Amino acid sequence: MGRDDWYRSSDWDAKARAEFETRLARARGDTRVQYRRIKALALLESTDGIKATAGREMLLSIVHDGDAPRFEVVGALCLLGAHLHDTGAFAEAEVYLRHALAVMGTNESGSTGLEAIRLAEILLDRGRPDDLAEAQDLLERRAADPPTFVASRFRLALAATRVALARGQAEVASDWARAALTYASAKHSGLANHPTLLLAKANKSTRAWLESVAAGKPRDTRKP
Repeated sequence: MGRDDWYRSSDWDAKARAEFETRLARARGDTRVQYRRIKALALLESTDGIKATAGREMLLSIVHDGDAPRFEVVGALCLLGAHLHDTGAFAEAEVYLRHALAVMGTNESGSTGLEAIRLAEILLDRGRPDDLAEAQDLLERRAADPPTFVASRFRLALAATRVALARGQAEVASDWARAALTYASAKHSGLANHPTLLLAKANKSTRAWLESVAAGKPRDTRKP
């Protein structure tokens, strides 16, 4: 076992759990929350349901830890929301994404920059008029201060295309579709030291759909 495996690996049998708790107790107080968050992420990335449950519980312990730094609470909420969203637990994901946005306010320290976009995607899929209006507002505010990575900007533009179409705003949808296609075609991240980091990935079907919207002839008004 490597020196850092006790908090970086997804091991969670009785021995690994005991070692984690022992080493965590010995760690400096200002590092314990970080170790819990890193371990929780490793557990969430496992396909094992027991480990994923343990990861969620560890993140919740950070959220409810009155001594945890604010950015760590934000990070824990964001990880919870993302995990639940990615695993299809949309109602629970919405709760944590809203909580994350409320806690971070105008200070995104600890976030991934995707929380407003993920929440908009959930609202868009639900599709009620009020949901669509809120989704569009979330995306427009996020677009005013766009995320760093090209992949995130593509995701924003794709969601904004969908919500504009769903609200009958064909010209707005076309503009967003063109932006999404631009991000999907980007070959450089804009980061000098990491030129290929988190570039956008769009499959053939999604590109074709975006092209149809950009041309004013969407094949489907809701989804690519």
